[in-house]
Amino acid sequence: MRRFAELYAALDATTRTAGKLAALEAYLRSAEPADAAWAVRLLMGRKPRQSVPTARLRRWAAEE
Repeated sequence: MRRFAELYAALDATTRTAGKLAALEAYLRSAEPADAAWAVRLLMGRKPRQSVPTARLRRWAAEE
């Protein structure tokens, strides 16, 4: 997670396309395949599917 946060900070720190590409390349070359896939998905704006609906979480919290 820390490495993804560092990638995100590096991407945010520059407006240069070359800088962004260099940061992405460095991250993707060194990341585990599953981590790289999640990073690409998150950077594309896709979020993970919600495994538990919000209404059910609220109901469980109220019961507790």
